[in-house]
Amino acid sequence: MTDPSSHGFAHLGPELDASFPFHLVVDEQLRVLRHGPGLAPHLPERPGTPIQQHLRLLSPSVAMSLADLEAHAGAIAFELPGSALLLRGPAVPMRLLGPTDDARALCLLLAPEAKAAGFVDALAYDDEIERFAGEVMGRPVR
Repeated sequence: MTDPSSHGFAHLGPELDASFPFHLVVDEQLRVLRHGPGLAPHLPERPGTPIQQHLRLLSPSVAMSLADLEAHAGAIAFELPGSALLLRGPAVPMRLLGPTDDARALCLLLAPEAKAAGFVDALAYDDEIERFAGEVMGRPVR
């Protein structure tokens, strides 16, 4: 997990890690800023590497850009190459607080699924994802 303190969301760290161990925060250039402990074996500790170096977008079938991912925020799925995992979940738009300006970012609240055996029962994540996304966005997500 990267150090979130320089990106204005340090207050989310422990709760985000506990609720969504496979979460991922990316900036406007889709560089990984932070990830949960479930992704630690697969992603570098150091922030700033492009998400495309680590994950392959499966759904939606669009170019991988912040705008496209935001437009399809409810149905995002990635493949984790070299593993038996798919990652699926909603995306929550964020603003990163910086010393001079704030910037757009995306928090991907991903849950793991097994590639070969269908999917791991991710229903336990649904209520938590909906609650967290609703709090961040200030409105219900469904």
